[in-house]
Amino acid sequence: MAAALLGREAWAAVLGAGLVVVYWLLELLAARLGARGSFANALAVGLGGMVARLAVVLGVLVAIGLFARPAFPEAALSFLLVYSTYQVLRLFAHPALSAHPRGH
Repeated sequence: MAAALLGREAWAAVLGAGLVVVYWLLELLAARLGARGSFANALAVGLGGMVARLAVVLGVLVAIGLFARPAFPEAALSFLLVYSTYQVLRLFAHPALSAHPRGH
């Protein structure tokens, strides 16, 4: 929305923010697949999931940089802002933070 108000490439900002949704879905998929089977399987799925998420995000951002260079800053900044917000919300939604200390 801010990109549209500033006369910038709003589609790129939406695409950058949408990358966080794709990132989250890939993270969810890796977590579900990693929960099945042995520890070695979980480790392989976890590492593969990290590589896949990074490859997707960087691949899309590089493609935007190559084919629509003026739109790259909007895509990259919106991804960073939404991803940072996602990580902060994820931190505060963690079950360990809502647990009360023992004895209270």
